[in-house]
Amino acid sequence: GLDYQGEHRAYPVQILNWHEVVNDKLIIPVAITWSPLCGSAVVFDRRVDGRTLVLGLSGKVENSCPVMYDQETESLWRQVSGEAVVGELFGKRLMQLAVETVRWGDWKKTHQQTKVLSRETGYERDYTSYPYGNYESVTEVYFLVEGNLDEKIHPKTVVYGITVGGVAKAYPWEMIETDTKEDGVLLDTVGGKRIRMSNHRGSIFVEDLQTKGEIVSTRMFWFAWKALYPETQIYGL
Repeated sequence: GLDYQGEHRAYPVQILNWHEVVNDKLIIPVAITWSPLCGSAVVFDRRVDGRTLVLGLSGKVENSCPVMYDQETESLWRQVSGEAVVGELFGKRLMQLAVETVRWGDWKKTHQQTKVLSRETGYERDYTSYPYGNYESVTEVYFLVEGNLDEKIHPKTVVYGITVGGVAKAYPWEMIETDTKEDGVLLDTVGGKRIRMSNHRGSIFVEDLQTKGEIVSTRMFWFAWKALYPETQIYGL
């Protein structure tokens, strides 16, 4: 779900499992990206240096996560971070926006005027089926991961990752559920700053307690976050 300046949109994972990138336009042009390979839900502002990009899958992977491309320059972009790694726009980074990965019923309750991505996509797909079998539960990944898999916790554990002051930290979903059970809030210190993580029916909001600004968190599998931030800390371990 995307809630941006009063506009509400929902993008079913059942559709994203098959297509992975949706170019949409709210007040600003956005790209909703989802990877079943690394469990990552990331939304970007598609504007870079005054031009609006149209993003799609390149067919390439890095650390078992997809690499996107833009139609305008054919530069290659990491889906998990929005950084251009090859091409004319090398080194540029798409601005990441907050996105919520929640059950449809919970989203609908709080966003009654939401628009929803239609299954009438023009493609013949069985959107009720998951295309990767038991991939979400097994430890194996389909492609190589730099430095091999770190199995401190199950590689497919869903984590919410943040970076504060150059320090990365991963919060396993089960630990978030446990530690927010009483009042919906988890307090922690990351990069020397106090942060508050709120959990409302699976909707995660992270706030810098000093500046009161939002810290955008990223939902993905543990192995993918670890590959992106090798020195990451793990909450609770």
